[in-house]
Amino acid sequence: MDVLAVTGAVDGVPMTAAVLVMDISGRWLILRHRDRWQLPGGLVGPGESPRQAAAREIHEETGLIIVPGRLLVADWCAPSPRGRRGRFSLVFNALPVPDQAPVVLQDGEVGDYRWATPAQAVGQLHLRITARLAGSLAKPGTVYLETFIPWSTP
Repeated sequence: MDVLAVTGAVDGVPMTAAVLVMDISGRWLILRHRDRWQLPGGLVGPGESPRQAAAREIHEETGLIIVPGRLLVADWCAPSPRGRRGRFSLVFNALPVPDQAPVVLQDGEVGDYRWATPAQAVGQLHLRITARLAGSLAKPGTVYLETFIPWSTP
């Protein structure tokens, strides 16, 4: 049985799944959670696959029904000295949505949203997210990172 599909974690390590949602004009959907701009997504729950969690989170946060597509990034984030637990973070892409797609924000969790050009989004998104996206958008296929650093064989 697949541990990831049953628990949403590997040996108790949390897993997050996000989606780079773009409109037909190429703008990215970014959401403000508390004081940070992020991509739609969140924790993978028990019994969910990462793709299921990403779709659920997008719908809960924005009201949009999005089918996550290709896996862009897989990033192992080591525990931080300040006590943040290690986590495994995934970012998927999706088919473009129509311009001005109606977004209905989740009360209490998402404070704001915007459709931003990639340059605007990179300037507003948390540095961890932009580090993940930088490698994945520059080349085809899935990029594997370890704490935001691309990993490759010697």
